[in-house]
Amino acid sequence: MDSFAKRAPAKLPVNQIAAARFGQQVLILLAVGQFVRQIRRQATRPAPRETAPHLARTGLILCATGTLFAALREIPLAEATATFFIGPLILIMPGAFSLEEAVGWRRILASAIGFTVPCR
Repeated sequence: MDSFAKRAPAKLPVNQIAAARFGQQVLILLAVGQFVRQIRRQATRPAPRETAPHLARTGLILCATGTLFAALREIPLAEATATFFIGPLILIMPGAFSLEEAVGWRRILASAIGFTVPCR
């Protein structure tokens, strides 16, 4: 997706590229969600008190993706993608503090490895 966003014409607005990306994601996730719902025979929804934090995290993801697509117009693909890899760390912290999600050692280790292992 990043390479397609990089190759998109300069006159194509970043928000239109992001809308296409998230539109495709919604269609795929709706199909996957329907499949999982049939397997589990129940619908799981966030608690009402979790709605605002989930929406805030969604907004952060939208901003991060839009920023990435805008950066792709100015800097090389490899640099923009490497910079974007900070995203999981940024998304783990709000999830842990505002949504009270469990952040286990595997997530912490994966984030640490992502920052310490050099790309070749």
